[in-house]
Amino acid sequence: ICREANRTVRRKSGFGDIVGRTLREVVPNAEQGWLDFYAGVASTGEPARAEHYVESVGIWASVLASRVGGEGSNLVVIIFADITERK
Repeated sequence: ICREANRTVRRKSGFGDIVGRTLREVVPNAEQGWLDFYAGVASTGEPARAEHYVESVGIWASVLASRVGGEGSNLVVIIFADITERK
């Protein structure tokens, strides 16, 4: 569940107010690979970076994800950039 999102994310993503919503609620056809990516970061605590085409929204994204909190926390901060033009 999204706990916080800055204005830029809300404006540029086109998803509106995402706070309090799950990724599946925001992007119902989100690729399972993205869910697995974030779950892996939450479970291992190891930050991860990825670049992938996000078919569900039609963009290339660069994503950095890192667990917030100590061992056992399932909070993940996600920083992403639309890199479609570069790709």
